[in-house]
Amino acid sequence: MVLKCIEATQRTSTQICLPSADLRRELHRLTLLIRQETGRKAYLPAIISEGRNQWRLRWDPRATIHGPDEARSAVESAQPTDEVVWQPGRTLILNNHRVMHRRPAVSSAAGRVLVRTFITK
Repeated sequence: MVLKCIEATQRTSTQICLPSADLRRELHRLTLLIRQETGRKAYLPAIISEGRNQWRLRWDPRATIHGPDEARSAVESAQPTDEVVWQPGRTLILNNHRVMHRRPAVSSAAGRVLVRTFITK
């Protein structure tokens, strides 16, 4: 995924979290109920292991999340491993299936415009 800042009227950022082994174990306990583009519902794992130290994430807190409350809490309270402070012209490229990202809480007056582009193969 590519994020590019067009406008940032106040300090705003994106937090990035490369999940630890403990966090990946918690993600394995969770399933997401999503609505596909066709309108059909699908249950998808929050993470899929693809070999030693290889995984594919799917996390969207707006989805209906099924699994133990303590697993969900562990994911939602995970500390960021990096933070990108936005300024006009700054571009961030990240593997959306390898890291988690979120916007920290900001005041309603904080404005930012980001262009988001997904690259698929």
